[in-house]
Amino acid sequence: MHRSESKRVVRIWSVVLAVVVAVVVGSLGSSCVFDTNTNFCEQFGIRCKEGQQCAADQPICVDIGGCGNGIVDPGEVCDDGNIVDGEMDATEGLVLDDCSHDCASTQECGNAIKDPGEECDDGKRNGSSDGTCDLDCHLVSRICGNGTTDMDQGEECDPGTMDTAICNANMAGAASCKVRRCGDGYTNTVAMEQCDSGGADSAQCIGATCKLSVCGDSYVNMAAGESCESGTNDTAGCNGTNATATNGTRVGCHVATCGDGYVNMQFTPPGGNAVEQCDNPGGGNTAVCNGNNGSMNGIGSCRTPSCGDGYVNPQFTPPGDSTGEQCDNLGGSDTVACNGSGAGSTKCHTSACGDGYMNGVAGETCDVSGGLDTMACNGAGAGAVKCNAATCGDNYTNTAAGETCDKGTADTSMCNGTGAGMLKCKIVVCGDNYTNAAAGEDCDRGPTDSLTCNGAGAGAAKCKVATCGDNYVNMAVGETCDLGAADTATCNGGSAGMARCKAARCGDGYINPAAMEQCESNSDCTSPARCMGCTCI
Repeated sequence: MHRSESKRVVRIWSVVLAVVVAVVVGSLGSSCVFDTNTNFCEQFGIRCKEGQQCAADQPICVDIGGCGNGIVDPGEVCDDGNIVDGEMDATEGLVLDDCSHDCASTQECGNAIKDPGEECDDGKRNGSSDGTCDLDCHLVSRICGNGTTDMDQGEECDPGTMDTAICNANMAGAASCKVRRCGDGYTNTVAMEQCDSGGADSAQCIGATCKLSVCGDSYVNMAAGESCESGTNDTAGCNGTNATATNGTRVGCHVATCGDGYVNMQFTPPGGNAVEQCDNPGGGNTAVCNGNNGSMNGIGSCRTPSCGDGYVNPQFTPPGDSTGEQCDNLGGSDTVACNGSGAGSTKCHTSACGDGYMNGVAGETCDVSGGLDTMACNGAGAGAVKCNAATCGDNYTNTAAGETCDKGTADTSMCNGTGAGMLKCKIVVCGDNYTNAAAGEDCDRGPTDSLTCNGAGAGAAKCKVATCGDNYVNMAVGETCDLGAADTATCNGGSAGMARCKAARCGDGYINPAAMEQCESNSDCTSPARCMGCTCI
């Protein structure tokens, strides 16, 4: 009497197991009509009356050709040989069989007959969108939260009005009466969810785990602004949980950068040589902290400034300095372009002749503040020899050193060279007691004539060796005239011996033909002529 389809159970406690329809059971002593099928009933001591027969599968008399004979007769939809709806089960209650007690129903949900245990049965309309009965023959309430899973309404489960760890209740919006899933957009706290951002990360929620996003949770939530995760502590590449910039900005779980405003003492900026000591928000320079060199970082970035740290911080004025840094050599040594940390008030300044600091690496041998010439040092205007010791021959005229010219080490036509003693690097002057051959001097014995040298007043013959015939009368050598090398009517020429460059006169021991002289002694005249007044007679 069991159906082959899955059984439906209707629990009935204290009810009669079978409904018998219009059956009158004869007494044990009565007899049956000839040919009446009574064999099965007689096994139980039952005899059927006239017009009746024994049911096919139940010890009870039924009308001949009626419900229960095991044959589907006209007017019947089924006949399973008995006139009961099913049998009782100790745990399941009433288990329906394949045919109702009146043979009018197959007792299946969907046959349009409301059978025991069914709340409704609208046949083919069961489960329709506008029907009132679902596919399990339950009345449709169309309300999530009624405790009944109406799958034809799209419900996957229905826990009533309270969430369970498996199913969302009716307050879950689009996820109501759905199996609980992380990512369904509803926070089911019974399932230990802390949040639910629909499967994607949000600023507050990790999409894949439905846990609140917290810096230090070992998950990089970029939607929350995180770019790294290092747990609670700073690392060389990542700021820890409690990292807060000096301007109040939270920078925890951000890749450490010089300029984020947070001092991560595990982090060395790119190109740097040491970990951060300070950090200015935005990476600019301040008087107490180096910035990030325009995001290029490098040596000294995010470190306490000092002259010699290799980082140029114009906002920082080194102790004893006059202004902010202009340059900075790592280690503090001088370079051609920059004064080192030992440069006093010009340390970490661009090296310049006249800054008062002698930068030997820049080629300076001296440096006078202000750049003016001094007796010992050429000033800033000295070209190639600026800030070098004033030296005659350096091709720079340092008037403060007493120079009036400087054309190098050798004499020139205009300037005495380095060999001129006290007169070196002086403009050439005949009479300065220095013979400058390059200026055409043969001698120089001072401004006045001497026995061997014409003085400064000798015109074209000045500072020339005194010579009869040089057209200059050098009285220091005894000249009384000098009209050139040749004799003239008034002056003996250069060949007049002891009488050269003397006024032509009779008796000077020199016969000057230009002066019309014929003799100077009798021996000069041939016999019988004799000398008379420098004339042969």
